[in-house]
Amino acid sequence: MNNRTIEFFVGCFVLVGLLAVFYLALQVGGARFFGSDSYELQARFSSISGVNTGSRIEIAGVPVGTVKKITLNDNYHAIATLELPNHIQLDDDTIASVRTSGLIGDRFIELSPGTSGERLVEGGTIVLTETAFSLENALANFGGGAARSIGVDSYELKARFSSINGIQSGSSVQVGGVQVGSVIDVELNDNFYAIVTLELPESLELDDDTIASVKTAGLIGGRFIELSPGGSGFALEPGDMIVDTESALDIENLISKFALGGIDKEEN
Repeated sequence: MNNRTIEFFVGCFVLVGLLAVFYLALQVGGARFFGSDSYELQARFSSISGVNTGSRIEIAGVPVGTVKKITLNDNYHAIATLELPNHIQLDDDTIASVRTSGLIGDRFIELSPGTSGERLVEGGTIVLTETAFSLENALANFGGGAARSIGVDSYELKARFSSINGIQSGSSVQVGGVQVGSVIDVELNDNFYAIVTLELPESLELDDDTIASVKTAGLIGGRFIELSPGGSGFALEPGDMIVDTESALDIENLISKFALGGIDKEEN
């Protein structure tokens, strides 16, 4: 009798343990037996720099979902997959914007619900989007533009810059805000240009009028190289050089020009 009682309690303990493990597996895996309480939409951005898988989605400052996945389509647009609760239904004129928390905080996606009356169904795409504000681009435009030099399953390209301050081996290479490769080497040539070697996937084909720019993630984030694919129809071959580049914006020099009214002025 005592042995059966012990066996009964042991069996109950094991059963409870198995149920607990099963419950945790369901929670971690996001599985649902009675239907999901969320659905997915996609949003198409020309650039989504700073937004990552797991970034939050807000409506009127209230978190309502998360970014589930980010991919790059054939037209070099960033496609963000948004996971939202079922009770939030959005119209097809909804606007998705990349925002920053405070001055130097994390980036997230803000949704501004539309009023068209035409609902977005699961898997639908939000096409009205606003990309992240770029302080570098704004300062570059205001200050006369950034310096530009005209002129296994991966392959290498090179890019020639007059300055790459902050770029080093391992820095990311992005297209439309989506990381597509990395910097594997940086060297100085005989003409004192910085030659950067980029490792890119074979599936990413670029034309010879592609522009390579040095950008900064946020206000004080790390620097990376952004590629703006061209449309010349003449593809770059492995080992070719990207000569149309935009060097790092030197904010100190820019501020000096505004504060001092220019440089290299001689006093009589």
